[in-house]
Amino acid sequence: MRMGFVVLRYIANVASLCLALFCSRGVGQTTYNGITLTGKLIWHSYTDYGFIGVQSWMANFGTGVVYQITPSNVSGAMNYHFNQNSTEVVFMGTDNAYSNQVWDIWVASVTSTGLANITKITSGSTDGSRNEDPKFSSDGTKIIFKKNLNYIYSINRSSFSVNGAAQTPPETRLLASSHEVSMPYYLVGSDINFVFTDNATSNSTIQYDNGERMTTPYAPSGLHAYYPIALNSTQFYFSQSDSANHDQIYRGDISGSVAVGAVFNVSSCEIADPFAMDPNWVAYSSTRPGGAGSYDIWIGNFSTRVTYNLNNWLHAANQTNSDLGATFYGTVATSGQHLVD
Repeated sequence: MRMGFVVLRYIANVASLCLALFCSRGVGQTTYNGITLTGKLIWHSYTDYGFIGVQSWMANFGTGVVYQITPSNVSGAMNYHFNQNSTEVVFMGTDNAYSNQVWDIWVASVTSTGLANITKITSGSTDGSRNEDPKFSSDGTKIIFKKNLNYIYSINRSSFSVNGAAQTPPETRLLASSHEVSMPYYLVGSDINFVFTDNATSNSTIQYDNGERMTTPYAPSGLHAYYPIALNSTQFYFSQSDSANHDQIYRGDISGSVAVGAVFNVSSCEIADPFAMDPNWVAYSSTRPGGAGSYDIWIGNFSTRVTYNLNNWLHAANQTNSDLGATFYGTVATSGQHLVD
């Protein structure tokens, strides 16, 4: 803990996402250099990918405080995503009640104590499936996710309750592949059209599925394209490795038109995990100079060099481990911001 910040711990229902371990880290402001943020931002942090030592954090720009929201009965909780009104989040993690550590899909209430594992239990026992990369549709009616490496499935939100119990809602198979697929994301305004990452070759590509056929908008020769995040009904952000194998953020379109790189990209650093905050602003993770160490969460304008570390709004939000996978619900308002190279 950094000097000058008080950590508060509250006793709460262990089934709760937001109250399982509710400690604050860093008090800040809602405006920095003319950029005002409202709402909430959630991300995960770790030293190494896996089930051990993963922490979950939520920045509340209304209170100016970062809260730890690591679920006490889930290990490896990561890749959070808000529903359409920020009352719930979906994420992946493993249930501490079972000895076989396998990724599962969880939904949690942001406003109360509800939490539910929606893929783990079949007839009273663990089914052993691997479930990852969940995302809500933009209207919150469906959840799309990767299952057992080679499949993409969806679950209707109306088919389960966030009541603390593991459940088995019906799953609909959207895609079956002979090779690994991952990171599915519904385009805005649709619960049918989605983009995803395909690993059919040595270099990952971005695929688009409209429910009837698939196309390949981006397959850069010799490079990896992955982690598509919807911006609107046709466009999405994604990460692409450059010639030096550093990730950079691009904006693409399902038409396959030439992808546009973010102006704040730095070729000597990792610039990854984009999330659309609004049509212009992006939350992302980066090793760029000026961070607290390893990957930090940054806020940047896609079309300009304006970009700032999250610590400018909320002190000590980023720490020395890797802060990744941001999801945001809120607004960005600007007035008189300054360029940062």
